[in-house]
Amino acid sequence: MYLPWFGPTRPTREEVDGVAHVLIVRHGMEAPDEALHLCDVCRSLGAAKNEKLYRLAARKSAILLARAAELAHER
Repeated sequence: MYLPWFGPTRPTREEVDGVAHVLIVRHGMEAPDEALHLCDVCRSLGAAKNEKLYRLAARKSAILLARAAELAHER
């Protein structure tokens, strides 16, 4: 029997990376803003794990986009 309150309280790195990747593909440079919007939606719905997931995905997508901008600027 699965009891969700005994499961992981923090999203896995693979989940965060996957969500950040999908947000970047779908929303481009607005990916961090979209992730923060989804974080607010999850907060209003009371979905704590998904709220953490989108907050971490916002940070990860911002880091990845900044790194991509640096690499593009170096060329």
